[in-house]
Amino acid sequence: MTLRVMITRSPALFASLALVVGCGGVSQEVMDRRLDAVNSKLAALEEVNQANLSRLEGLTDRLDLLSDKLEAQAVAYARRTPPAHIPLLKLSPPPEPEETGPVPTMTQEDLEPRLAAPRVGPRRAVPPPDNAAHAGNIGVVPLPISAPKAPPVALDEAIALFKKAQAEERAGALSSAIGLYGDFLKRFPDHSYADNALLREGQCRFARAEFAGALRSFKGVVEGYPTGNKVPDALLMIGLTQKKMGQARKGRDTLTRLMAMYPETKAARDAATALQQSADRM
Repeated sequence: MTLRVMITRSPALFASLALVVGCGGVSQEVMDRRLDAVNSKLAALEEVNQANLSRLEGLTDRLDLLSDKLEAQAVAYARRTPPAHIPLLKLSPPPEPEETGPVPTMTQEDLEPRLAAPRVGPRRAVPPPDNAAHAGNIGVVPLPISAPKAPPVALDEAIALFKKAQAEERAGALSSAIGLYGDFLKRFPDHSYADNALLREGQCRFARAEFAGALRSFKGVVEGYPTGNKVPDALLMIGLTQKKMGQARKGRDTLTRLMAMYPETKAARDAATALQQSADRM
């Protein structure tokens, strides 16, 4: 609440200030100018604060994107299988050549005529490079410094669209979220969040009991983005969806496959819990 608003809403405070102003010899006009100056400074500070918040949000988005890429690399590395055994071949050393005559040698007497021989042609001065006189950089051509490339505009658009879809999903507007995730996949199929969007689309369909559509989305993550970090989560959801569709055996096989391929992931632990719960109900 600004001072001007406080004065308007509190007559007693206004009377006290008027008394002080009167005693101090400061007119109402001067006080108004001072209040206007304070309000202008506050407005400028608020504008700077909003700009800093926007910049912080952009940096946070890029950090999340980098974390997603690093997680994808870690998952892909964990899935790698050791290379097949390669037999070692023992190589025998090449046979030594047979001596067919005396080994040629060189003595000091052979070198002296060559050392005493005059150089061929006069010495020539090498001209310095064009930039030899600049910054003491004698004889070295500086490498051109390229300006850092600005991030593509589509990056911010993609992240904004993805966050909008997330907000709709969290608010329970699953139909709207499915449409936004689908729009993201159409516009940015090669984005790092594409597998995330396809997984979230499937989870929204799963929550709406649209199991056939959810299964297509989850399989799309595994088939379309096999090196992404969402493959373990997609396999988990495939197994759970298959169980919902009455394909219990396929579901168990999928969850077992997940545990064998990605044993150190949270998805594998969730798969083990789901299998244990199924066994307990039998």
